[in-house]
Amino acid sequence: VTLGTPDDVSAVNALLEGYGLPAVIASETVESLVVRKPDGGISATVSLQTVGDCAFLFGLAVEPARRGEGLGWVIGDAVLRLARTLGARRMYLATTTAADFFASRLGFAPVEMDAVDSAVRASANFRASAAFEDAVCMELGLDEAS
Repeated sequence: VTLGTPDDVSAVNALLEGYGLPAVIASETVESLVVRKPDGGISATVSLQTVGDCAFLFGLAVEPARRGEGLGWVIGDAVLRLARTLGARRMYLATTTAADFFASRLGFAPVEMDAVDSAVRASANFRASAAFEDAVCMELGLDEAS
């Protein structure tokens, strides 16, 4: 797992598009982590946007050929560690299909959208992720997680 670079944005967005996920908005304000293939392509990605002492996790995706190998957990755990390193104390996400994964593997709990930090709710990436009718908002206290 490595930090993505500006050169990775199109490959990250292509992987997200394959799952019907929104592209990364304002990529210069976002940290993306990637798992690289030997040829330099992207096998998995997740993005993080920090707002004060809160963070927003979005765009966690693993290429179909690599699903089931544990890459989702590996890259999810890595983004939690990155958020802590950047000083975040609470992390939020919005998902339509992976609430069970985020709860069981990473410790997130569902919350009402109104419970999400207002600065996080105002970010374009959060608005894009939470715009789906069936989106579930989740949070994790980073001081509480291992």
